[in-house]
Amino acid sequence: MNLKQKQWLWGLYLGYLVVLFALSVFLIPRGDLTAIEKISFLLLMILTASMPIIYRGHVLTLFQWVSLAVFLKYGLLVEIVMTQFAIITALYSAGVRYGSLYRIPVNTFIFLITSLVSAAVFYFLGGEVGRGLALTFQQQLVPIFAYAVTFLVVNHTLIHLFRVLVLKANSSFLKGIMREVAISSIMLPLGLMLLYLSEAVGLVAVFILGSFFAGIGMFLQMYHKSQYTNRMLKDVTEYGHELNACNTREKLIHLFAVQVEQFLEADTVVLYEGKQQELNLLNGSLLDAEWSNHFQNGDLYSKNVYETGSPYTMLRREDGDLRDIRLPEIYQSVVSLPIRQKEDTYGVITVFSKNMYHFKKQRIHMLEILVNIFAVAIKNVDLLETTKQESVRDPLTGLYNFRYMMEALKKTVNEADFPFSIILLDLDHFKKINDTYGHQSGNDVLEAVADRMRKICPDNSVISRYGGEEFVILLPHHGEEDARQVGILLQQDFSSRSILIRSDLLVGETVDIKVTASFGIAEAGKKDHAMDLIRKADRAMYNGAKSKGRNRVATYSDIKQEHSLSL
Repeated sequence: MNLKQKQWLWGLYLGYLVVLFALSVFLIPRGDLTAIEKISFLLLMILTASMPIIYRGHVLTLFQWVSLAVFLKYGLLVEIVMTQFAIITALYSAGVRYGSLYRIPVNTFIFLITSLVSAAVFYFLGGEVGRGLALTFQQQLVPIFAYAVTFLVVNHTLIHLFRVLVLKANSSFLKGIMREVAISSIMLPLGLMLLYLSEAVGLVAVFILGSFFAGIGMFLQMYHKSQYTNRMLKDVTEYGHELNACNTREKLIHLFAVQVEQFLEADTVVLYEGKQQELNLLNGSLLDAEWSNHFQNGDLYSKNVYETGSPYTMLRREDGDLRDIRLPEIYQSVVSLPIRQKEDTYGVITVFSKNMYHFKKQRIHMLEILVNIFAVAIKNVDLLETTKQESVRDPLTGLYNFRYMMEALKKTVNEADFPFSIILLDLDHFKKINDTYGHQSGNDVLEAVADRMRKICPDNSVISRYGGEEFVILLPHHGEEDARQVGILLQQDFSSRSILIRSDLLVGETVDIKVTASFGIAEAGKKDHAMDLIRKADRAMYNGAKSKGRNRVATYSDIKQEHSLSL
């Protein structure tokens, strides 16, 4: 419902209360004994209303059996007045708070219409109120049964229409009516029992049935809570399986944030990773674009949880001991939990809702379980990523290894993603560097060369250490001439800039050396296999660069043309 609709609704409701109060003063008879009886029935109705059952998002109120007895004993007006108190009690017990208080007038008008229509059917069929045991059971049976059926059908129809037309929610009329029939089959006998026992034994009946229903109500609530807990545990277990099935960090983080959003029915979920005492936002894709900047460096609640390592919950903005003035006022309640790995706080998840009192304790406890599952899952994914990187990376230079390069090259050949080329380069006189300065100094040179290649080569290139002092660069979408330009940039950088190394053989001495390389370039042909391309680049490097004095860039086309001319 929008704001204007709620304003109209509350205006009608206040007017209704004024009229109801006036009618109560002038039309409801008063007397000492009658007043005590009415108060007893009212307290019994409030007791039963305080034990609603929440089933799949529906609030099932169980005070109708008392309201039936009240209607038959005292009439329509008294039943409407007492029902008003019962509605407020039931909704409060069901967790309705500031953000959804409009449900009080909505339910009031639904029960008012239901009571009026049901009473009209009751009177039309000859039913009489206030006669108690003066009428035989058979005389009252048909009107009472018709009253109960009308109450059930009208009440459920109005609720169904409100959910579908106003709230735009999915609602099955048939399932709902079957649920109401099941409840009414219990409520109708209880209501008649209360009426006739109150006539027979007086107020003792109210106490006896009240105690009986209180016991049943507590049992039903305990059963409902256990079922509710079981459903949540089932959901959390399924979420956990999905999280543990993720094999990439990005997918895991996104899925976890989506799960929390659905599980808590939250408006915004932010997930942070802690690094060097700072919070880094991980799941900005779930944020409203308008407010994403507020979360980039961590909100106040998340920072507090990260620093203290303790959870934080704010059920209402006005009552919170922490107030992040940077955040919009639409956020009324917050829950923030640390994500732990052993004794360390890995990160923080913070969930925001636009409604007050949105987060229930039971769901927060389940969220803690889900957070623990996530902490284990992301640790496993990080270990998997590390192992995967170690299996495809050269441990010295951090470049891809030969096996990964061959797989990437085969994939590119199979996908026929033309044009593409490779550069095969070999450092000139590298053995002399090892012999003169030591093998560790040679390793330093290899690391420096790898770093230069990463900076100069295009972003989409695949750079690998082919073996020893040889390297291979795969250049997608590069023809031979484009690849030649990349090779020239590398050749010029190597030959013009020296590398500072510490000599292993001359203790403590640092040396500036220049390292050159010979480059062989080959563009893939339509029928080339991966190894064919490597051989072409190798031939270009040795015949076109190494044999001609080194520190050169040569292409397979160059040596192929020279060979044809020599023939």
